[in-house]
Amino acid sequence: MWILPPTFQVIKWIERKIQLEQTGSGIKANGSVPQAKADFIALLVIVWWTCIKQQQGLLQDDTIPPLTKPDKTTAITSEEKAQVLATHFASKMSVPDLDLIPPSVPLYTKATLKTISIKVDEVKKILRHLDTNKAMGGVQISPRLLKGCADQLAEPLCRHFDGHRLLNEKQFGFRAERSASDLLLVQSSSWSQALDDGQDTYVIAPDIAGAYDRVWHRGIISKLMSFGISEELLDLLQNYLHGRSLSLEVNGHSSTECPIRASVPQGSVLGPLLWNVFFNYILQLIPEASAYADDCTMSFMSKRDDHQRTIARINQTLQSLVAWSRRWQVTLAPEKTQAMLISRRRDLAPLPAPNILLDRKRLSLQDSIKTLGVEFDSGLTYTRHVQQVAKTAAWKLGCIRRISHLLDGPGVAALYKSQVRSLMEYSPLVWSACPPSYLLLLDQVQRRAEAIIRYKTREPLDVTLQPMQHRRNVGGLCVMYKINAVQTPHLSSLRLPAPQDSSYDTRGGRERQEQVRVPFVRTENHLRSYLPRYGRLWDHMVRNTSLHHATSLQQFKNRVNTWLLNQ
Repeated sequence: MWILPPTFQVIKWIERKIQLEQTGSGIKANGSVPQAKADFIALLVIVWWTCIKQQQGLLQDDTIPPLTKPDKTTAITSEEKAQVLATHFASKMSVPDLDLIPPSVPLYTKATLKTISIKVDEVKKILRHLDTNKAMGGVQISPRLLKGCADQLAEPLCRHFDGHRLLNEKQFGFRAERSASDLLLVQSSSWSQALDDGQDTYVIAPDIAGAYDRVWHRGIISKLMSFGISEELLDLLQNYLHGRSLSLEVNGHSSTECPIRASVPQGSVLGPLLWNVFFNYILQLIPEASAYADDCTMSFMSKRDDHQRTIARINQTLQSLVAWSRRWQVTLAPEKTQAMLISRRRDLAPLPAPNILLDRKRLSLQDSIKTLGVEFDSGLTYTRHVQQVAKTAAWKLGCIRRISHLLDGPGVAALYKSQVRSLMEYSPLVWSACPPSYLLLLDQVQRRAEAIIRYKTREPLDVTLQPMQHRRNVGGLCVMYKINAVQTPHLSSLRLPAPQDSSYDTRGGRERQEQVRVPFVRTENHLRSYLPRYGRLWDHMVRNTSLHHATSLQQFKNRVNTWLLNQ
Protein backbone atom coordinates (compact mmCIF):
# COMPACT_ATOMS: atom_id res chain seq x y z
CA MET A 1 0.00 0.00 0.00
CA TRP A 2 1.31 3.45 -0.93
CA ILE A 3 1.68 5.78 2.06
CA LEU A 4 1.56 9.52 1.32
CA PRO A 5 4.42 11.62 2.76
CA PRO A 6 3.69 13.94 5.70
CA THR A 7 2.02 17.25 4.90
CA PHE A 8 5.06 19.34 5.85
CA GLN A 9 7.14 17.49 3.23
CA VAL A 10 4.62 18.41 0.53
CA ILE A 11 4.74 22.04 1.68
CA LYS A 12 8.54 22.01 1.48
CA TRP A 13 8.33 20.51 -2.01
CA ILE A 14 5.92 23.30 -3.10
CA GLU A 15 8.31 25.92 -1.71
CA ARG A 16 11.21 24.43 -3.68
CA LYS A 17 9.15 24.49 -6.89
CA ILE A 18 8.23 28.14 -6.30
CA GLN A 19 11.88 29.05 -5.69
CA LEU A 20 12.84 27.37 -8.95
CA GLU A 21 10.11 29.32 -10.69
CA GLN A 22 11.33 32.63 -9.27
CA THR A 23 14.93 31.97 -10.27
CA GLY A 24 13.88 31.00 -13.78
CA SER A 25 15.70 27.64 -13.66
CA GLY A 26 12.66 25.42 -13.53
CA ILE A 27 8.96 25.51 -14.44
CA LYS A 28 7.72 28.83 -15.81
CA ALA A 29 4.13 30.00 -15.92
CA ASN A 30 2.34 32.73 -17.84
CA GLY A 31 1.24 35.87 -15.98
CA SER A 32 2.61 37.53 -12.88
CA VAL A 33 4.71 35.70 -10.34
CA PRO A 34 2.10 35.97 -7.50
CA GLN A 35 -0.62 34.63 -9.77
CA ALA A 36 1.67 31.80 -10.94
CA LYS A 37 2.32 30.90 -7.29
CA ALA A 38 -1.37 30.84 -6.48
CA ASP A 39 -2.26 28.68 -9.50
CA PHE A 40 0.58 26.31 -8.80
CA ILE A 41 -0.29 25.87 -5.12
CA ALA A 42 -4.00 25.44 -5.90
CA LEU A 43 -3.22 22.67 -8.38
CA LEU A 44 -0.99 20.83 -5.93
CA VAL A 45 -3.54 21.11 -3.12
CA ILE A 46 -6.22 19.58 -5.36
CA VAL A 47 -3.96 16.69 -6.30
CA TRP A 48 -2.91 16.26 -2.67
CA TRP A 49 -6.42 15.96 -1.26
CA THR A 50 -7.52 13.78 -4.15
CA CYS A 51 -4.75 11.30 -3.31
CA ILE A 52 -5.64 11.35 0.38
CA LYS A 53 -9.34 10.72 -0.27
CA GLN A 54 -8.56 7.96 -2.73
CA GLN A 55 -6.30 6.17 -0.23
CA GLN A 56 -8.99 6.47 2.43
CA GLY A 57 -11.63 5.09 0.08
CA LEU A 58 -13.66 8.30 0.16
CA LEU A 59 -13.69 8.78 -3.61
CA GLN A 60 -16.09 6.95 -5.87
CA ASP A 61 -14.10 4.56 -8.03
CA ASP A 62 -14.88 5.37 -11.65
CA THR A 63 -11.85 3.78 -13.26
CA ILE A 64 -12.89 0.14 -12.73
CA PRO A 65 -16.37 -0.78 -14.02
CA PRO A 66 -18.66 -3.23 -12.21
CA LEU A 67 -17.27 -6.77 -12.36
CA THR A 68 -18.95 -10.16 -12.52
CA LYS A 69 -18.28 -12.44 -9.56
CA PRO A 70 -17.79 -16.21 -9.92
CA ASP A 71 -21.39 -16.70 -8.70
CA LYS A 72 -22.61 -14.43 -11.58
CA THR A 73 -23.56 -11.58 -9.26
CA THR A 74 -22.10 -8.11 -9.76
CA ALA A 75 -19.27 -6.54 -7.76
CA ILE A 76 -20.05 -2.87 -7.28
CA THR A 77 -18.11 -1.67 -4.24
CA SER A 78 -14.35 -1.20 -4.21
CA GLU A 79 -13.91 -4.02 -1.70
CA GLU A 80 -15.86 -6.44 -3.89
CA LYS A 81 -13.90 -5.42 -6.98
CA ALA A 82 -10.62 -5.96 -5.14
CA GLN A 83 -11.71 -9.45 -4.13
CA VAL A 84 -12.84 -10.39 -7.66
CA LEU A 85 -9.58 -9.20 -9.21
CA ALA A 86 -7.39 -10.86 -6.58
CA THR A 87 -9.22 -14.17 -7.00
CA HIS A 88 -8.89 -13.93 -10.78
CA PHE A 89 -5.15 -13.20 -10.73
CA ALA A 90 -4.47 -15.93 -8.19
CA SER A 91 -6.34 -18.45 -10.34
CA LYS A 92 -3.94 -17.69 -13.21
CA MET A 93 -0.96 -18.54 -11.01
CA SER A 94 -1.46 -22.29 -10.98
CA VAL A 95 -0.74 -25.46 -12.94
CA PRO A 96 -3.08 -28.38 -13.72
CA ASP A 97 -1.46 -30.89 -11.35
CA LEU A 98 0.33 -29.47 -8.32
CA ASP A 99 1.32 -32.91 -7.01
CA LEU A 100 2.76 -34.27 -10.26
CA ILE A 101 6.27 -35.69 -9.89
CA PRO A 102 8.66 -33.73 -12.15
CA PRO A 103 10.43 -35.59 -14.96
CA SER A 104 13.97 -36.71 -14.24
CA VAL A 105 16.57 -34.17 -15.30
CA PRO A 106 20.22 -35.09 -15.91
CA LEU A 107 22.90 -33.20 -14.00
CA TYR A 108 24.39 -30.36 -16.02
CA THR A 109 27.44 -30.03 -13.79
CA LYS A 110 29.28 -31.80 -11.00
CA ALA A 111 29.86 -28.46 -9.27
CA THR A 112 27.51 -27.67 -6.40
CA LEU A 113 26.34 -24.55 -4.61
CA LYS A 114 25.04 -25.50 -1.20
CA THR A 115 24.86 -22.30 0.80
CA ILE A 116 25.25 -18.56 0.54
CA SER A 117 26.54 -16.47 3.42
CA ILE A 118 25.10 -12.99 3.88
CA LYS A 119 27.58 -10.98 5.95
CA VAL A 120 26.50 -8.70 8.76
CA ASP A 121 28.43 -5.78 7.26
CA GLU A 122 26.52 -6.13 3.99
CA VAL A 123 23.16 -6.00 5.78
CA LYS A 124 24.33 -2.97 7.81
CA LYS A 125 25.35 -1.21 4.60
CA ILE A 126 21.87 -1.78 3.16
CA LEU A 127 20.22 -0.59 6.38
CA ARG A 128 22.26 2.63 6.42
CA HIS A 129 20.93 3.55 2.97
CA LEU A 130 17.27 2.75 3.62
CA ASP A 131 14.71 5.44 2.84
CA THR A 132 12.62 5.71 6.00
CA ASN A 133 9.82 7.39 4.05
CA LYS A 134 9.12 4.32 1.93
CA ALA A 135 6.19 2.14 2.88
CA MET A 136 6.67 -1.33 4.38
CA GLY A 137 4.99 -4.48 3.19
CA GLY A 138 2.68 -6.76 5.10
CA VAL A 139 5.63 -8.28 6.97
CA GLN A 140 6.70 -4.78 8.07
CA ILE A 141 10.06 -5.08 6.33
CA SER A 142 11.25 -2.30 4.06
CA PRO A 143 11.20 -3.28 0.36
CA ARG A 144 14.66 -1.74 0.02
CA LEU A 145 16.00 -4.21 2.60
CA LEU A 146 14.32 -7.15 0.91
CA LYS A 147 15.65 -6.10 -2.49
CA GLY A 148 19.17 -5.60 -1.16
CA CYS A 149 19.25 -9.03 0.45
CA ALA A 150 17.87 -10.58 -2.73
CA ASP A 151 20.81 -9.00 -4.58
CA GLN A 152 23.17 -10.78 -2.21
CA LEU A 153 21.43 -14.06 -3.02
CA ALA A 154 21.21 -13.55 -6.80
CA GLU A 155 24.85 -12.61 -7.37
CA PRO A 156 26.38 -15.94 -6.23
CA LEU A 157 23.73 -17.84 -8.23
CA CYS A 158 24.61 -15.87 -11.41
CA ARG A 159 28.29 -16.52 -10.88
CA HIS A 160 27.62 -20.19 -10.42
CA PHE A 161 25.46 -20.39 -13.54
CA ASP A 162 27.73 -18.29 -15.74
CA GLY A 163 30.98 -19.71 -14.37
CA HIS A 164 29.96 -23.24 -15.33
CA ARG A 165 28.13 -22.14 -18.50
CA LEU A 166 24.90 -23.75 -17.38
CA LEU A 167 22.62 -21.26 -19.14
CA ASN A 168 22.32 -21.55 -22.89
CA GLU A 169 24.17 -18.89 -24.90
CA LYS A 170 21.01 -18.23 -26.91
CA GLN A 171 19.20 -16.84 -23.87
CA PHE A 172 19.70 -13.06 -23.95
CA GLY A 173 17.21 -12.00 -21.29
CA PHE A 174 18.23 -10.94 -17.77
CA ARG A 175 21.90 -11.66 -18.33
CA ALA A 176 24.86 -9.36 -17.85
CA GLU A 177 25.99 -7.34 -20.87
CA ARG A 178 23.21 -8.72 -23.08
CA SER A 179 20.21 -6.88 -24.41
CA ALA A 180 17.15 -7.30 -26.59
CA SER A 181 18.91 -5.21 -29.24
CA ASP A 182 21.77 -7.73 -29.34
CA LEU A 183 19.38 -10.59 -30.00
CA LEU A 184 17.47 -8.63 -32.66
CA LEU A 185 20.73 -7.77 -34.42
CA VAL A 186 21.96 -11.38 -34.39
CA GLN A 187 18.65 -12.66 -35.76
CA SER A 188 18.13 -9.99 -38.40
CA SER A 189 21.71 -10.34 -39.68
CA SER A 190 21.27 -14.07 -40.26
CA TRP A 191 17.89 -13.54 -41.96
CA SER A 192 19.30 -10.79 -44.19
CA GLN A 193 22.30 -12.90 -45.20
CA ALA A 194 20.06 -15.85 -46.08
CA LEU A 195 17.82 -13.56 -48.12
CA ASP A 196 20.82 -12.20 -50.02
CA ASP A 197 22.02 -15.77 -50.67
CA GLY A 198 18.69 -16.62 -52.30
CA GLN A 199 17.32 -18.64 -49.38
CA ASP A 200 13.98 -18.30 -47.66
CA THR A 201 13.52 -18.28 -43.88
CA TYR A 202 10.54 -19.50 -41.88
CA VAL A 203 10.25 -17.60 -38.60
CA ILE A 204 8.06 -19.03 -35.83
CA ALA A 205 7.49 -17.06 -32.61
CA PRO A 206 5.59 -19.38 -30.21
CA ASP A 207 3.63 -17.78 -27.40
CA ILE A 208 3.68 -19.22 -23.89
CA ALA A 209 0.42 -18.51 -22.07
CA GLY A 210 1.02 -16.97 -18.69
CA ALA A 211 4.79 -17.59 -18.85
CA TYR A 212 6.04 -16.35 -15.44
CA ASP A 213 2.65 -16.82 -13.79
CA ARG A 214 2.57 -20.55 -14.54
CA VAL A 215 6.04 -21.71 -13.61
CA TRP A 216 5.63 -25.03 -11.82
CA HIS A 217 7.31 -24.82 -8.40
CA ARG A 218 8.20 -28.48 -8.12
CA GLY A 219 9.51 -28.35 -11.66
CA ILE A 220 11.81 -25.38 -11.03
CA ILE A 221 13.17 -27.02 -7.88
CA SER A 222 13.98 -30.14 -9.91
CA LYS A 223 15.82 -28.03 -12.49
CA LEU A 224 17.76 -26.16 -9.80
CA MET A 225 18.96 -29.51 -8.46
CA SER A 226 20.23 -30.41 -11.95
CA PHE A 227 22.19 -27.14 -11.89
CA GLY A 228 24.02 -28.19 -8.73
CA ILE A 229 21.91 -26.24 -6.20
CA SER A 230 21.49 -28.32 -3.06
CA GLU A 231 21.13 -28.50 0.72
CA GLU A 232 20.54 -25.19 2.58
CA LEU A 233 20.41 -23.05 -0.54
CA LEU A 234 17.90 -25.35 -2.23
CA ASP A 235 15.74 -25.27 0.92
CA LEU A 236 15.95 -21.48 0.97
CA LEU A 237 14.84 -21.15 -2.66
CA GLN A 238 12.07 -23.69 -2.12
CA ASN A 239 10.85 -21.65 0.84
CA TYR A 240 11.09 -18.50 -1.29
CA LEU A 241 8.69 -19.96 -3.86
CA HIS A 242 6.21 -21.87 -1.71
CA GLY A 243 3.51 -20.43 0.53
CA ARG A 244 3.17 -17.11 -1.30
CA SER A 245 -0.07 -15.14 -1.52
CA LEU A 246 -1.38 -11.96 -3.09
CA SER A 247 -3.71 -9.21 -1.96
CA LEU A 248 -5.11 -6.49 -4.19
CA GLU A 249 -6.21 -2.98 -3.27
CA VAL A 250 -8.86 -0.87 -5.01
CA ASN A 251 -9.51 2.67 -3.83
CA GLY A 252 -8.22 2.06 -0.33
CA HIS A 253 -9.98 -1.31 0.14
CA SER A 254 -7.97 -4.56 0.23
CA SER A 255 -8.97 -8.08 -0.67
CA THR A 256 -8.26 -11.14 1.43
CA GLU A 257 -4.98 -12.95 0.80
CA CYS A 258 -5.25 -15.48 -2.02
CA PRO A 259 -2.71 -18.33 -2.21
CA ILE A 260 -0.34 -18.53 -5.19
CA ARG A 261 0.37 -22.10 -6.28
CA ALA A 262 2.74 -21.41 -9.19
CA SER A 263 4.81 -18.62 -10.81
CA VAL A 264 8.07 -16.85 -10.15
CA PRO A 265 7.66 -13.44 -8.49
CA GLN A 266 7.57 -10.74 -11.16
CA GLY A 267 9.47 -7.55 -10.45
CA SER A 268 11.82 -9.46 -8.16
CA VAL A 269 15.56 -9.98 -8.46
CA LEU A 270 15.38 -13.77 -8.42
CA GLY A 271 12.30 -14.18 -10.63
CA PRO A 272 14.03 -13.64 -14.01
CA LEU A 273 16.95 -15.87 -13.02
CA LEU A 274 14.60 -18.69 -12.01
CA TRP A 275 12.71 -18.33 -15.30
CA ASN A 276 15.95 -18.72 -17.26
CA VAL A 277 16.67 -21.94 -15.37
CA PHE A 278 13.16 -23.24 -16.04
CA PHE A 279 13.24 -22.37 -19.77
CA ASN A 280 16.86 -23.36 -20.40
CA TYR A 281 16.26 -26.89 -21.68
CA ILE A 282 14.05 -25.81 -24.59
CA LEU A 283 16.95 -23.80 -26.05
CA GLN A 284 19.13 -26.89 -25.91
CA LEU A 285 16.38 -29.08 -27.34
CA ILE A 286 15.77 -26.75 -30.32
CA PRO A 287 18.97 -25.47 -31.98
CA GLU A 288 16.93 -23.10 -34.18
CA ALA A 289 15.55 -21.25 -31.12
CA SER A 290 16.81 -18.15 -29.36
CA ALA A 291 15.09 -16.15 -26.65
CA TYR A 292 14.91 -13.01 -24.63
CA ALA A 293 13.28 -14.19 -21.40
CA ASP A 294 10.00 -15.80 -22.54
CA ASP A 295 10.05 -14.24 -26.05
CA CYS A 296 11.26 -17.18 -28.12
CA THR A 297 11.90 -17.12 -31.87
CA MET A 298 12.76 -20.06 -34.14
CA SER A 299 14.44 -19.63 -37.54
CA PHE A 300 14.46 -22.29 -40.27
CA MET A 301 16.47 -21.57 -43.43
CA SER A 302 15.24 -23.21 -46.64
CA LYS A 303 16.45 -23.42 -50.19
CA ARG A 304 13.91 -22.48 -52.84
CA ASP A 305 13.27 -26.10 -53.87
CA ASP A 306 13.36 -27.57 -50.36
CA HIS A 307 10.26 -26.10 -48.69
CA GLN A 308 8.46 -29.39 -48.06
CA ARG A 309 11.34 -30.89 -46.13
CA THR A 310 11.77 -27.64 -44.20
CA ILE A 311 8.09 -27.64 -43.23
CA ALA A 312 8.40 -31.25 -42.09
CA ARG A 313 11.38 -30.23 -39.92
CA ILE A 314 9.39 -27.32 -38.49
CA ASN A 315 6.48 -29.60 -37.55
CA GLN A 316 8.83 -32.08 -35.94
CA THR A 317 10.39 -29.27 -33.90
CA LEU A 318 6.99 -27.95 -32.85
CA GLN A 319 6.00 -31.45 -31.75
CA SER A 320 9.08 -31.52 -29.52
CA LEU A 321 8.05 -28.15 -28.09
CA VAL A 322 4.53 -29.42 -27.34
CA ALA A 323 5.92 -32.57 -25.70
CA TRP A 324 8.19 -30.44 -23.50
CA SER A 325 5.31 -28.15 -22.55
CA ARG A 326 3.16 -31.08 -21.44
CA ARG A 327 5.92 -32.66 -19.36
CA TRP A 328 6.54 -29.38 -17.53
CA GLN A 329 2.92 -28.17 -17.36
CA VAL A 330 3.52 -25.22 -19.67
CA THR A 331 0.59 -23.96 -21.75
CA LEU A 332 1.23 -22.87 -25.34
CA ALA A 333 -1.04 -20.39 -27.12
CA PRO A 334 -1.23 -21.28 -30.84
CA GLU A 335 -3.72 -18.45 -31.46
CA LYS A 336 -1.07 -15.92 -30.38
CA THR A 337 1.85 -17.65 -32.08
CA GLN A 338 3.29 -15.72 -35.03
CA ALA A 339 4.64 -17.28 -38.23
CA MET A 340 6.17 -15.64 -41.29
CA LEU A 341 8.11 -16.57 -44.42
CA ILE A 342 10.97 -14.20 -45.25
CA SER A 343 11.41 -14.32 -49.01
CA ARG A 344 11.81 -12.16 -52.10
CA ARG A 345 9.94 -14.60 -54.28
CA ARG A 346 7.01 -13.06 -56.09
CA ASP A 347 5.41 -16.39 -56.94
CA LEU A 348 4.42 -17.32 -53.37
CA ALA A 349 0.70 -16.59 -53.80
CA PRO A 350 -0.06 -19.53 -56.14
CA LEU A 351 1.73 -21.95 -53.80
CA PRO A 352 -0.43 -23.97 -51.37
CA ALA A 353 -0.35 -22.68 -47.81
CA PRO A 354 2.13 -24.70 -45.73
CA ASN A 355 0.57 -27.03 -43.19
CA ILE A 356 2.46 -25.87 -40.08
CA LEU A 357 0.88 -27.24 -36.90
CA LEU A 358 1.33 -26.29 -33.25
CA ASP A 359 -0.55 -28.55 -30.85
CA ARG A 360 -2.72 -29.73 -33.79
CA LYS A 361 -3.68 -26.15 -34.70
CA ARG A 362 -2.64 -24.69 -38.02
CA LEU A 363 -0.43 -21.61 -38.09
CA SER A 364 -1.11 -19.10 -40.84
CA LEU A 365 1.78 -17.22 -42.41
CA GLN A 366 1.62 -13.47 -41.79
CA ASP A 367 2.96 -10.58 -43.84
CA SER A 368 4.85 -9.33 -40.81
CA ILE A 369 5.56 -10.24 -37.21
CA LYS A 370 6.48 -8.11 -34.23
CA THR A 371 9.06 -9.35 -31.79
CA LEU A 372 10.75 -7.44 -28.97
CA GLY A 373 9.30 -4.17 -30.21
CA VAL A 374 10.47 -4.37 -33.84
CA GLU A 375 8.19 -5.22 -36.76
CA PHE A 376 9.77 -7.46 -39.39
CA ASP A 377 8.08 -7.72 -42.78
CA SER A 378 8.49 -10.63 -45.17
CA GLY A 379 10.99 -8.72 -47.34
CA LEU A 380 13.01 -7.22 -44.45
CA THR A 381 12.37 -3.71 -45.75
CA TYR A 382 11.36 -2.37 -42.28
CA THR A 383 9.25 0.34 -43.95
CA ARG A 384 6.16 -0.23 -41.82
CA HIS A 385 8.22 -0.28 -38.64
CA VAL A 386 9.98 3.01 -39.39
CA GLN A 387 6.72 4.66 -40.44
CA GLN A 388 5.10 3.66 -37.15
CA VAL A 389 8.10 4.83 -35.13
CA ALA A 390 8.06 8.19 -36.93
CA LYS A 391 4.31 8.54 -36.36
CA THR A 392 4.58 7.79 -32.64
CA ALA A 393 7.61 10.05 -32.24
CA ALA A 394 5.80 12.93 -33.99
CA TRP A 395 2.80 12.46 -31.67
CA LYS A 396 5.03 12.54 -28.57
CA LEU A 397 6.83 15.62 -29.84
CA GLY A 398 3.44 17.26 -30.36
CA CYS A 399 2.63 16.62 -26.69
CA ILE A 400 5.92 18.28 -25.69
CA ARG A 401 5.17 21.25 -27.94
CA ARG A 402 1.76 21.75 -26.28
CA ILE A 403 3.38 22.05 -22.83
CA SER A 404 6.47 23.91 -24.03
CA HIS A 405 5.10 27.19 -22.61
CA LEU A 406 5.84 25.71 -19.17
CA LEU A 407 9.44 24.82 -20.07
CA ASP A 408 12.65 26.51 -21.09
CA GLY A 409 15.03 25.35 -23.82
CA PRO A 410 16.96 22.79 -21.72
CA GLY A 411 13.67 21.40 -20.43
CA VAL A 412 12.34 20.83 -23.94
CA ALA A 413 15.67 19.27 -24.98
CA ALA A 414 15.67 16.93 -21.98
CA LEU A 415 12.11 15.79 -22.67
CA TYR A 416 12.86 15.27 -26.36
CA LYS A 417 15.94 13.15 -25.66
CA SER A 418 14.25 10.99 -23.05
CA GLN A 419 10.79 10.57 -24.58
CA VAL A 420 11.17 10.98 -28.34
CA ARG A 421 14.73 10.35 -29.45
CA SER A 422 15.00 7.26 -27.26
CA LEU A 423 12.02 5.83 -29.16
CA MET A 424 13.68 6.53 -32.52
CA GLU A 425 16.91 4.92 -31.34
CA TYR A 426 15.61 1.55 -30.17
CA SER A 427 17.55 -1.15 -32.06
CA PRO A 428 18.38 1.16 -35.00
CA LEU A 429 21.13 -1.14 -36.29
CA VAL A 430 18.40 -3.64 -37.16
CA TRP A 431 15.96 -1.46 -39.10
CA SER A 432 18.32 1.20 -40.50
CA ALA A 433 18.62 -1.06 -43.55
CA CYS A 434 15.31 0.43 -44.70
CA PRO A 435 15.30 2.78 -47.74
CA PRO A 436 16.95 6.15 -46.92
CA SER A 437 13.73 8.02 -47.70
CA TYR A 438 12.11 6.42 -44.64
CA LEU A 439 14.99 7.42 -42.37
CA LEU A 440 14.29 11.01 -43.44
CA LEU A 441 10.97 10.74 -41.60
CA LEU A 442 12.90 10.45 -38.34
CA ASP A 443 15.20 13.32 -39.28
CA GLN A 444 12.15 15.51 -39.86
CA VAL A 445 10.96 14.84 -36.31
CA GLN A 446 14.35 15.88 -34.94
CA ARG A 447 14.36 19.06 -37.03
CA ARG A 448 10.97 20.01 -35.57
CA ALA A 449 12.37 19.40 -32.08
CA GLU A 450 15.36 21.64 -32.86
CA ALA A 451 12.98 24.39 -33.98
CA ILE A 452 11.06 24.23 -30.69
CA ILE A 453 14.29 24.32 -28.67
CA ARG A 454 15.60 27.33 -30.63
CA TYR A 455 12.31 29.15 -30.12
CA LYS A 456 12.43 28.55 -26.36
CA THR A 457 16.06 29.64 -26.08
CA ARG A 458 16.49 33.30 -25.28
CA GLU A 459 20.20 33.06 -24.55
CA PRO A 460 23.02 31.09 -26.23
CA LEU A 461 22.32 27.48 -25.31
CA ASP A 462 24.80 24.64 -25.28
CA VAL A 463 22.30 22.04 -26.48
CA THR A 464 23.34 20.22 -29.64
CA LEU A 465 21.35 17.46 -31.25
CA GLN A 466 23.73 15.21 -33.12
CA PRO A 467 22.51 13.90 -36.49
CA MET A 468 20.71 10.63 -36.07
CA GLN A 469 22.80 8.84 -38.68
CA HIS A 470 25.93 9.94 -36.83
CA ARG A 471 24.59 8.42 -33.61
CA ARG A 472 23.71 5.21 -35.46
CA ASN A 473 27.25 5.07 -36.86
CA VAL A 474 28.75 5.48 -33.39
CA GLY A 475 26.53 2.67 -32.09
CA GLY A 476 27.36 0.44 -35.05
CA LEU A 477 31.11 0.84 -34.58
CA CYS A 478 30.76 0.22 -30.83
CA VAL A 479 29.13 -3.13 -31.59
CA MET A 480 31.95 -3.89 -34.06
CA TYR A 481 34.42 -3.10 -31.27
CA LYS A 482 32.64 -5.54 -28.96
CA ILE A 483 32.69 -8.18 -31.70
CA ASN A 484 36.31 -7.80 -32.87
CA ALA A 485 38.29 -6.26 -30.02
CA VAL A 486 36.44 -7.55 -26.95
CA GLN A 487 35.24 -10.73 -28.72
CA THR A 488 31.95 -10.80 -26.83
CA PRO A 489 30.76 -14.45 -26.88
CA HIS A 490 27.03 -13.89 -27.53
CA LEU A 491 27.89 -11.78 -30.60
CA SER A 492 30.30 -14.34 -32.06
CA SER A 493 27.94 -15.18 -34.94
CA LEU A 494 28.43 -11.61 -36.20
CA ARG A 495 32.22 -11.88 -36.32
CA LEU A 496 33.49 -11.46 -39.87
CA PRO A 497 36.60 -13.38 -40.96
CA ALA A 498 39.93 -11.61 -41.22
CA PRO A 499 41.38 -10.82 -44.65
CA GLN A 500 43.86 -13.21 -46.18
CA ASP A 501 47.34 -13.18 -44.67
CA SER A 502 49.70 -10.55 -45.98
CA SER A 503 53.12 -11.71 -47.18
CA TYR A 504 54.75 -8.49 -45.95
CA ASP A 505 55.48 -7.77 -42.31
CA THR A 506 54.75 -4.06 -42.59
CA ARG A 507 52.56 -1.61 -40.75
CA GLY A 508 50.04 -1.92 -43.54
CA GLY A 509 50.14 -5.69 -43.17
CA ARG A 510 49.42 -5.49 -39.45
CA GLU A 511 46.56 -3.08 -40.06
CA ARG A 512 45.15 -5.46 -42.62
CA GLN A 513 45.02 -8.24 -40.05
CA GLU A 514 42.87 -6.01 -37.84
CA GLN A 515 40.39 -5.40 -40.62
CA VAL A 516 37.50 -7.70 -41.55
CA ARG A 517 36.47 -9.35 -44.79
CA VAL A 518 33.26 -7.61 -45.83
CA PRO A 519 30.77 -10.17 -47.19
CA PHE A 520 29.87 -10.19 -50.85
CA VAL A 521 26.56 -8.40 -51.40
CA ARG A 522 24.05 -9.13 -54.17
CA THR A 523 21.24 -6.72 -53.32
CA GLU A 524 21.07 -3.09 -52.29
CA ASN A 525 18.84 -3.98 -49.35
CA HIS A 526 21.52 -6.24 -47.89
CA LEU A 527 24.18 -3.62 -48.68
CA ARG A 528 22.47 -1.31 -46.16
CA SER A 529 22.24 -4.02 -43.47
CA TYR A 530 24.52 -4.10 -40.44
CA LEU A 531 27.46 -6.32 -41.39
CA PRO A 532 28.16 -4.97 -44.91
CA ARG A 533 27.67 -1.34 -43.86
CA TYR A 534 29.65 -1.34 -40.64
CA GLY A 535 32.21 -3.85 -41.85
CA ARG A 536 33.24 -1.27 -44.45
CA LEU A 537 33.18 1.57 -41.91
CA TRP A 538 35.28 -0.49 -39.48
CA ASP A 539 37.91 -1.16 -42.14
CA HIS A 540 38.00 2.54 -43.04
CA MET A 541 38.55 3.40 -39.37
CA VAL A 542 41.31 0.79 -38.94
CA ARG A 543 43.16 2.02 -42.02
CA ASN A 544 43.13 5.65 -40.91
CA THR A 545 43.21 5.61 -37.11
CA SER A 546 44.27 3.55 -34.11
CA LEU A 547 40.92 3.91 -32.34
CA HIS A 548 40.39 0.16 -32.29
CA HIS A 549 43.27 -0.11 -29.78
CA ALA A 550 41.18 1.63 -27.10
CA THR A 551 41.38 -0.07 -23.71
CA SER A 552 37.65 0.13 -22.94
CA LEU A 553 34.35 0.41 -24.74
CA GLN A 554 33.64 3.83 -23.21
CA GLN A 555 37.01 5.16 -24.32
CA PHE A 556 36.41 3.81 -27.83
CA LYS A 557 32.94 5.36 -27.94
CA ASN A 558 34.21 8.80 -26.94
CA ARG A 559 37.04 8.74 -29.45
CA VAL A 560 35.04 7.37 -32.35
CA ASN A 561 32.34 9.96 -31.71
CA THR A 562 34.91 12.77 -32.11
CA TRP A 563 36.46 11.11 -35.17
CA LEU A 564 33.15 10.76 -36.98
CA LEU A 565 32.18 14.36 -36.22
CA ASN A 566 35.38 15.51 -37.91
CA GLN A 567 34.90 13.39 -41.04
